Formats: sequence, structure tokens, C-alpha cells
Amino acid sequence: MKQSEQEVLSRNRQRELVGTRQLFHFFAKKFIGSGLQIIGSYTQQNHATVINSIKTVSDLYETSLQYQTLVNNLSGHIQATFTEKN
Repeated sequence: MKQSEQEVLSRNRQRELVGTRQLFHFFAKKFIGSGLQIIGSYTQQNHATVINSIKTVSDLYETSLQYQTLVNNLSGHIQATFTEKN
């Protein structure tokens, strides 16, 4: 399912959108290292939600090979994008 930026940044709690926001929080912390409140401000979430998102992604990464593959693929794509721009 393709999701628009507006949908992802909305307060909508559909599972697919929540999962996308969780991945955003995880990668923002991993690659940018911003503070939790700053990361949350992009998605209209508080720091506690960002902490929970990072923990959820980390837990799923540890327990699901399919999710691990998804995260690794996205991570590689993000790293390649940053490398191209620098």
C-alpha cells in the first residue's frame, strides 16, 4: 500500500501508518541522532511514543527474519541515498 506523506504524518492509527511512523522514528534516531522530542515533532508524537516506536522496531527486528530483511533493505537504501548526496 502506497502511503502519502500527509497520511503518514496524520494522527491516523491504521496499522500500516503506525508501522511506517515507527520505522521513521527508528531510522531518524539511527541516522540523524536527533533528540526524541525533535523526531516526534515531525510526526506529531511525543518522546514516549518515539521511544516505544524504536523499541517495537528493535524487538520485531530480533524476532522476525522477514522484518529483519525489511529493515536491512531500507537501511541500505537510506545509506545509499545519504552517500549520493554527500
